[in-house]
Parts: sequence; structure tokens; C-alpha cells
Amino acid sequence: MSVSSLVKSIQKIMRKDVGVDGDAQRISQLCWMFFLKIIDDQDQELELLKDGYRSPVPARLQWRSWAADPEGITGEELLDFVNGELFPQLKELRPRAGPRANVVRDVFEDAYNYMKSGQLLRQVVNKINGIDFNNLTARRHFGDIYEQILNDLQSAGNAGEYYTPRGVTSFMARMIDPKPGETLLDPACGTGGFLTCAIRHMRERYVRRPEDEAGMQASMRAVDKKPLPHMLAVTNMLLHGIEDPSFLRRDNTLARPYISWGQDERVDIVLTNPPFGGKEEDGIESNFPGHFQTRETADLFLALIIRLLKPGGRAAVVLPDGSLFGEGVKTRLKEHLLSECNLHTVVRLPNSVFRPYSSVGTSLLFFEKGEPTKDIWFWEHRVPEGQKHYSMTRPIRLEHFERCANWWGGVERSGREEGDAAWKVSVEDIKAGGYNLDLQNPNAEKEDHGDPDSIHEELTSAEVEVHSVRAQLKRILTEALLAMNANRLLTLYDSVADAPDAVNRLRRFILDLAARGKLVNQNPADEPASVLLKRIAREKARLVTEGVIKTPRAVAPVDEDPFELPPTWEWTQLGLITSYIQRGKTPKYAVGEGSPVISQKCVQWRGLDLSVAKQITLDSLEKYERIRFLRDDDLLWNSTGTGTIGRVIRLQLPPEKLVCDTHVTVVRCLEVDAEYVRTWLRTDHVYGLIEERARGATNQVELTAKMANEQPVPLPPLAEQHRIVAKVDELMALCDRLETALAATDRCRSRLLESLLHDALAPT
Repeated sequence: MSVSSLVKSIQKIMRKDVGVDGDAQRISQLCWMFFLKIIDDQDQELELLKDGYRSPVPARLQWRSWAADPEGITGEELLDFVNGELFPQLKELRPRAGPRANVVRDVFEDAYNYMKSGQLLRQVVNKINGIDFNNLTARRHFGDIYEQILNDLQSAGNAGEYYTPRGVTSFMARMIDPKPGETLLDPACGTGGFLTCAIRHMRERYVRRPEDEAGMQASMRAVDKKPLPHMLAVTNMLLHGIEDPSFLRRDNTLARPYISWGQDERVDIVLTNPPFGGKEEDGIESNFPGHFQTRETADLFLALIIRLLKPGGRAAVVLPDGSLFGEGVKTRLKEHLLSECNLHTVVRLPNSVFRPYSSVGTSLLFFEKGEPTKDIWFWEHRVPEGQKHYSMTRPIRLEHFERCANWWGGVERSGREEGDAAWKVSVEDIKAGGYNLDLQNPNAEKEDHGDPDSIHEELTSAEVEVHSVRAQLKRILTEALLAMNANRLLTLYDSVADAPDAVNRLRRFILDLAARGKLVNQNPADEPASVLLKRIAREKARLVTEGVIKTPRAVAPVDEDPFELPPTWEWTQLGLITSYIQRGKTPKYAVGEGSPVISQKCVQWRGLDLSVAKQITLDSLEKYERIRFLRDDDLLWNSTGTGTIGRVIRLQLPPEKLVCDTHVTVVRCLEVDAEYVRTWLRTDHVYGLIEERARGATNQVELTAKMANEQPVPLPPLAEQHRIVAKVDELMALCDRLETALAATDRCRSRLLESLLHDALAPT
């Protein structure tokens, strides 16, 4: 089961419980249980590695004592234990085993068990038991659970909480370049995203000795005022190997008087995304000097960050664009920032970076304390070509910042030049403009709004194309729909074909029709699939005899036919119609120097994307005993991952040597149309089977070679396979045209509106 599916399955169980009301309670329930499991797994590891180590959790309350046995206590007995012993004792825990005891107590101080059914609680516990958090792979994949929780947390309605995309936090940590021993603070840490990115950065670049690791862990500082993000952050730290996350306090950083922060509390680095868009509670602003007093949270944090930095200290802060152009207190804050610090770089982000949570425009401010600002470099970050905006399914990623990172100029920021995305402004010009930092790119091409009449003609043409393609699809599918007695769908086809996901759903529907024998007519003259299967078996036996392939593994028969097939078709299994199915445990398919490694990222829905491939050298392949060739009709099947499992492509490249990594299964078909087999492997039915059956040791979906061999396949006569492939190609091409035409209409409507509004606002 994939990590995402694991979370969903747990929440599905919780929805049956009358005591859990809404997403926020489900997430809170899930978090305290994960926390207990994680800290217990870590305690068991520390007990082995450290002499005399004792868990801060009393023996009877440890996860291993009451939860690990799947046949353990349940029902009322389990509820009585959790509500009557576990929570009361953990809330009153005394620090008998060091600061970790305080961490446990603080986490449970505001945690509650909302579940009322002991049987359902036991089901959830057993699901969580499937994860070993001492396993490094499991820890990595908890990141997926973590992101799922954050997504759900947003839908729970936590207004004003913006969980920074990991691409942004990673880029900011990379540019700030923290080192072990430098004190690093996130005064509004949320769930700890900046901390984890800084930890990862330091471990990759600077941590070489145990004392480096100790120095890094001892220099972390973080605060968050809400119980649930605090619990998530503490759990996140444990998962990232932080033995003592007691530095992470639950408090409101702004509640302390501004002048009370002393010299000994100054820090080297601040990495943060302070809450914005909300207002602080009454009285908080009185903690600040009169000229900085405001109830806008982001502004108060900016004032405090400047004070908390040591001379020479550096900061990277996410701020809403309102802080850049605002007046009054905002102007005084910007004046203070530019006089006390060198604001050397501002990275302007698109409005869609925080979607779907918010469309507020934001910028990244990088500054160093100690010298006043002389010049500010601005960089305009743009959405990648071919993508309208960022979204939950297509978020901003670290590689999207690569161009900016290359321009940055290293630690000294030397060699910067102005260009289409970069420009420099002197502090004198900023002052003359009233300290307005919301500056537009002067080097960007002026947008041509176009002539409304011309745009309207384009829109009309695109709408005609949409109507034409939709009619063609309807005409081709009509026979199949009538045969299936799907008259209602046929009647409403024009209406539903405009739905947002209509084209993708049509593609999946077409594949399902093809696999059930509904897309093309059967021909009585075709050689039946039963005869084809016998011929394949004879051919495979010949290849084994000649030593071309090894003796195939036995394939267990299909227990039950998934659905009824036409008379000339047969149910078979993938292992029976292929010469081999190879799960690459080592790179066995290679080419020459600098050739690409085909990984799961390369296996895209519509083909092979080598732009995201890694590169190899021949030296790295010398340790492998044999290197095989891929054929152009081989199928590459994505074997693992969350959300991508099951993607399958036909190579359709010249017969070159390539490298496949461990997460790609190679399927070579025998006497059958490989493209037809690919059609079946792309259906919803196959995805459902994979999701249900493929369970790795970490609850991650993982397609093994054995499972691929046993995959049921509906096999038509060979001649019909060719007809199905041709028809699917025809319909998929129409779907592509429809998708392009629909996108064109959207663009034309948007451009037409912009042009009309521009004309309306233009001076007469």
C-alpha cells in the first residue's frame, strides 16, 4: 500500500468513529499515535547504541507494550487504558530521563483521544504498526505521509497558516548555507520544514564527524504557538535523527517584549515564513516600540528578526507582497531594514506558489545584518514553460530555482548580471520611491494584450475545433456505448465532455473499452487467442532449450476471471506471454559514457522523458557482471513510488543500450502486440490491483517481478490486438486534439478579458 493510501485508509477507519468530528480531529488523532510509534522505535535504537539509555516513557506506556501486538488489547479495555492511563500519565510526565521526557509531556499537553470505539482504535494501531521508523526507507517515505497530513491540515480550515512548499524551503536553505555550530532560528516554525531542509543541507555538505552532528543539533532554535503544528514539528525532528528536539518550544515568539531579547540570545541565521494575512491578538503589539506597533503578524516578525540577528548574521524570510509596498508602519520597517541590514536579494514569486491554500503574492528576502543596504538585486521567478501556474499536483520544486541558483554567484554573490529575470536597484532610488520594494521587472517583455476582434476570431476557431473533435469522438464511441446500453451517457455526452477532467477520464474510459473487447468488432476469421497461447508456449520452450532465456518461473493461475470476455479471447497472465520480466536490482541495461539512467521519474504517462534522467559513466558499470540490451518494443513499467506506480511505456527508441534503475520493471513481449499489452497495463483495473496487492516492507506500493508475472491479461486474437491498438491510437490522438483545443479556448477567453479590461482602463 502506498504511503498516501495508508493515511487515507487510516482516516477512512476514523470516519466510522462517532467521536472523531472533522479533518482537524482526525489529523490530531493520527499525529499523537504516529509520535508515540516513532519515539518508541527511536528509543529501541538508542537502547542498543547507548549504554544506560532509558526511555522517557514508562515501560507500560511504551508503544511496544500496549500497541505492537496486533492481537493485543482492544475494545473497552483499550479505551480505558488510553483514556485512563496513557494520556493522564504522559501529560504529567516528569523529566526522569532527560529533556526527551519534556518533549513527550509537551506534545501530550494539548493532545486528546477523540476515538470512542476501541475496536476501530485497534484497527488504526495495527495499520501504524506496519511502519518501522528505524528503517531509513520508511523514514524517507514518511515525508509522503507528512505532506498528506499537511494537505489535510489545510482543508481543515486553519486560516492564516501557510505551509511553505518544500521547493521554496530547500532553495532558501541552500542560499543561506547554514553550517554546524551556527545558531539557526525559525521563530514561527510550523511543522518544521525549514529546519529539516537546513539539517539535510548541513549533513550533505558539512557534517563529517560526530562532533559536527552534535554541534548542528545543539545550535537549532524553533518556536510555534499552536499544538498541532508543534506536535508535527517534534515528530519531524525525531524522524530526521534529532535525538533531543526540546529546542522546539510551543510558545508565541511575539508575546515577549521586544527589548527583553538580550545579546546572548542573538542568532547567526533566521530561516522562516512568518504567518501572514492574519492579525495578532489584542495587546501583542504593545510589546514592540511605538513606531513598529501593528497587529499585522508578518510585520511584527520582521521587526523582531532584525533585532535577533547577530552582527554578520543572515536571514531568508518569506513575506507577502503587501509588506513590500505598504505604507505607515510598513514603510518605517523597510527603512529600518535597509539601514540596519544589507538587503542584497529579493526573489519575486508567482502568485500560485501557495495554491491551493492562498493566491497571495509573496517574495523571498535575503539580508545580512551589520551594514546598510547599497543596492538590491531583484530576481523574477517564473512558472516553468508549458505550465500555467503552480498547484497542489504540480508544485514548485527545487529544480525550478536552478537558473536563479546559477545566477546567484556563490557565497560572495559575485558576477551577477542583469538579464530578462534579474535587475538591480540602488537604495537611493528605493528611498526616492517611498521605500516601495514591490518593483516590477523593467527587463521583461511588455505584454501585448492583442486586438479584441482578432482574439475573438481565435476563440471562435478554437470553439469550432472543440465541437468538431468532440463530435468525432462521440461518433466513434456511439457503437460501443449503444452495445453497452449506455444510452444515458450518450444523451448527456456533450454536457459532461466539458467537465474539467473530461479528457483524462475519456482516455481511461477508452482503455477500459479496449480491454473488454468493446472498442472494435470481433472477426470470426481471426485465429482464436487459445491457439495463440499454445504457439507462445512452444516458442518460449524453444528459447529455453536454445539458452536464449532462462526457464520461466511457475505462474500461479488466476483465481477468478476479473470480467467476462468475448468468445475468442482468453484470460492469461503477463508471465505467460513474455520472454522475461526483469525487475532491475542493479543497472543491467547500459550504453556508453554519459548515457542516461532510466528511473521512475523518466517513465511519464506519454513516453520516456530523458530530461530528468541521471547520467552514468562506464566506470560505474564495471562491477556488474552482465549488461543487456533493451529493444525498441520493450515495455518499461514504473515499479514503485507514490502516485506514479503503474506507469508503463513502450520504449520506441533505436535499439541502444540504456540503464534502468531498481524502480523500473522491463517487460519483453513474445508473439503479442506490445502496444496492446501496454494498453491493458494502463487501465484503471490494473491500477486497482496494484494498489490492493503491492505492499512493500514499508507499506509503500512496490511492484515486484513476481507480481508482474502473475498480472492477469485479457488476450484477444493477434489480428484483433492490432485493430485495437490502431483504434486506441486514433481515439487518443483525438483526445490530444480536444485537450489542445480546450486549452486554446481557455487562453483566448483569458486574453480577450485582459484586452477588454486594458482598453477600458486606457486613457482616452
